Formats: sequence, C-alpha cells, structure tokens
Amino acid sequence: RGANELRRAGFRDASASAEMLEYAFTVETYLAFLTEFDERTLIAEMERTERRRFLARLRQDLMALDPSALVFRAPIVYAQGRRSGD
Repeated sequence: RGANELRRAGFRDASASAEMLEYAFTVETYLAFLTEFDERTLIAEMERTERRRFLARLRQDLMALDPSALVFRAPIVYAQGRRSGD
C-alpha cells in the first residue's frame, strides 16, 4: 500500500516494507520524553512542589520496572521512491 501511494504521487521505483520500530528508554530518557514532549503542558502546569513529588514518585516506580517494560514498540512502514525526472 505504501509503495502504491508513492506511485500515485508521481514517484517511480517505489518500494515499501512493514517493520517494527523499537526504542529502549532508560528511566532518565523516559522522564525527559514525558517532561519535554509527551506531557510537557500537564507537568508544566503543576505547582513546583507537586511536580517534584510527582517526578520523584514516577522515577521510583519506573526504576522498579524490568527494563523491557520501557521498550517502545510501534509498527511502521518504510517507503522509498524516486521522483519522476530524477
């Protein structure tokens, strides 16, 4: 399907493959992901004391997990093609 969409968009020599994206977070990189991206607004709106308590508790809970629980997995499609005329 991904290759067909590229062809309809004018690409040639199109190909696509379904893969699994995997990223192993550490406790610190997961906390950074939450605070700087995924839940940035929610965490920023907390009072300073509440935010400190929340992050300390979350860090403690994350550290208790098996590292495999911090692996993000998502199906993705890699697609490539050449623009017509190239």
